[in-house]
Amino acid sequence: MAQIYGIFKNYLGIRALKLQKFILTLASGISDGLTQPSMTMDYVYIIRNNRTKRVYIGYTKNLRRRLIEQKKEDNEIELVYYEAYNNEKLARLRERRLKLYGSAWRGLKKRLGL
Repeated sequence: MAQIYGIFKNYLGIRALKLQKFILTLASGISDGLTQPSMTMDYVYIIRNNRTKRVYIGYTKNLRRRLIEQKKEDNEIELVYYEAYNNEKLARLRERRLKLYGSAWRGLKKRLGL
């Protein structure tokens, strides 16, 4: 019985190391939304014009470029929130839900305190 326990314990140790390595690999590829990640990401973002207090919801593949474009048009723009997706279809679906369905937008506004 002790031998089986030792083999099982060794197996779990190897599995834990593999899981830890996998998590570290994932963490190294996580983007802050402004730097280029190792894989392409799709972003749903919310920006606010501080002068008019209007809020805009959008989708982009390059969040940094999009913010620079927006700031060229109006310097009062501020990034309020973003979500990163590794699937374009899911990102566009989330953007559509935020724009069209009041419950999704209300829930997010409540979480953000807008």
